[in-house]
Amino acid sequence: MARRLGSNEPRAVLACLDGAILSWSGAGDCLRGSPIPCLFYAGDVDPFHTRASEAAQELPKASFVSLPGLDHIQAWFAPDLVLPHATSFLTKVSKESA
Repeated sequence: MARRLGSNEPRAVLACLDGAILSWSGAGDCLRGSPIPCLFYAGDVDPFHTRASEAAQELPKASFVSLPGLDHIQAWFAPDLVLPHATSFLTKVSKESA
């Protein structure tokens, strides 16, 4: 991942972070009221943690999982921590749909 990010033009990466990613208001605005079950997760040191949690609260069938001590990238690479929550979420959704 570091190699991949490092191969990008540094000013372009900063512009992306500054102008789009860090100022994004979250999924809540575009998904508000959606009846589709969603599972949100974020590391508790991820800059998007609060936004992800808030977005999940705005959706009628959403759940949120906080991953202690992880940042944005670390949470991506933590399938051992995410998978139990995803499995539980999918089992619950499957039972509700039956």
